[in-house]
Amino acid sequence: MRVFVGGVSSEYAHGGCVESFLTIRLRPGDERKYQWRTRGDIARTELCDEFMRRKEFDAFFLVDVDMLFDHDILERMRSHDLDIVSGHYFRRRFNPMISIAEVGEWPYEPLYDIPDDGLIEVSTSGFGCLLIKRNVLEAVQKTMDPKEPILGMGPLPEMTNGDRGPFGADFVFSARARQSGYKHWVDCNPVAEARHAATVFLDRKLYKKVRGWQVEKAADHWKKIWQLNLEVHGMDAKTADARVKQLQLIRKGFADSLRDFEDQAANLRTRISIVDGQIAEREIDIQTAPPEPKTLTAEDSPKPLLLGKLPVFNSEKEAKAALANRGKGPEGESEEEGQRLREPVAKKLAQDFLGALKDGSAS
Repeated sequence: MRVFVGGVSSEYAHGGCVESFLTIRLRPGDERKYQWRTRGDIARTELCDEFMRRKEFDAFFLVDVDMLFDHDILERMRSHDLDIVSGHYFRRRFNPMISIAEVGEWPYEPLYDIPDDGLIEVSTSGFGCLLIKRNVLEAVQKTMDPKEPILGMGPLPEMTNGDRGPFGADFVFSARARQSGYKHWVDCNPVAEARHAATVFLDRKLYKKVRGWQVEKAADHWKKIWQLNLEVHGMDAKTADARVKQLQLIRKGFADSLRDFEDQAANLRTRISIVDGQIAEREIDIQTAPPEPKTLTAEDSPKPLLLGKLPVFNSEKEAKAALANRGKGPEGESEEEGQRLREPVAKKLAQDFLGALKDGSAS
């Protein structure tokens, strides 16, 4: 199984976490890519799109580069040969510490009693240490609008009594994968656990130490979250009122966007009117323009009137004699007399030629 490994972090990442990601052991044929210049959701979408284009890979391993991993974490995930499997880790908060894995039916609750070994089926988990086979992503893609990103946020009205509020991308993906018939697993062995960077690195040892005095607070915290989810997505009268207020804010956002579009549309309509006027002006210019002057071609150009009437000499002696008599009349008149005799003839030829040009009869 060839794996495409995609790491995601902000621009400011802990050096040890970056090194941990870059030293995850790969097999020949695997490939690693690190995205850190864009928002996490955008980076995951770009990495997922690249994986879907590159059919040579069989699975996609998503990693958040704000954690410390065992060097063989990918090999361990791959060895399970499951459609969806995640290494365990905690959310990036300390007080209280809460598992990324959630279990049960909607509304889910976090995994409090974390086994020290084995696989456990969960309802959802994060994208921080998640191996997904290609067939799962392809199945989820078929349930979505083609324009939606596979790892994108969105509503789940079929699970939340028709509510269309957005859920996080990890939650939406897990829900759609389960609806498509795939199970979501978490490896609970401490070797497979990633240590999340917060004020301190969060791991199993710390969880066991603080759980005694945090458990009541954690339970109270999650009870509030659970109740909020139930109210927001369960729709009693109080929730409906809260939802109306939320929808009013959403509507206001759409209305503001619409006004912006209307302003842009008005500006574009003005520009279209200006261009229409310019087109009309050019059309008038075309209609009122004088006819183009006729261009003579070689075929209809006037032919020289004296073509074929030039003198032909039989010998060099005749040609020299003709040159010697240049400017004289046919009877040997003087040059001045010859010029006087030729002038009327030349004028007549010129007038005839100009007349032929005007009526197009020159030949």
